[in-house]
Formats: sequence, structure tokens, C-alpha cells
Amino acid sequence: MHEELARLSELIQPARSIAVLVSEIATVDQVAAALALTQSLKLVGKDVSLYAPKLPQLPIALAGLTEVKTEFGKQNLIISFDYQESS
Repeated sequence: MHEELARLSELIQPARSIAVLVSEIATVDQVAAALALTQSLKLVGKDVSLYAPKLPQLPIALAGLTEVKTEFGKQNLIISFDYQESS
């Protein structure tokens, strides 16, 4: 488990912006975990967006719920690969 968290930290550290995606059949616990992750990443200075196409009925109000977006799109997507042009 420690190795997995260390690897996750290595992947997140250089990222400027992060998208957290939640399934449309997500449970309340999964939504709460995604919200907590989103808030934690924001605390360390990351630009984070949470996307959930459909939220389950939530029995309680959760912090950050109003910031959840339902569409993932209509934005610029930049993908880069480490490669040499000559190869």
C-alpha cells in the first residue's frame, strides 16, 4: 500500500491540473472520497476539477458538492509524449 501511495504522489506532483472522474453509478462513499481527494489536491495547490455525469441521492450535504461538473468536454486536451523527432 505504501508503494502505491508513493507512486501516486510521484505522478501527481508534476501535474498542474487534474481531473477527477466519478462513474455515473457511483455510490455515496465513492462521491465523498472523490470530493475529499479533490479538496486535498486543491490544498496542495493543484487546479482540480471533479466530473460526475450523475450523482446518487446524497443523505447529507458534502463540502464541494456545488463544484461538481456533469460534462467532461468542450475544453482543450493536451497530450504529450516523450520522443525524439528523428526516430
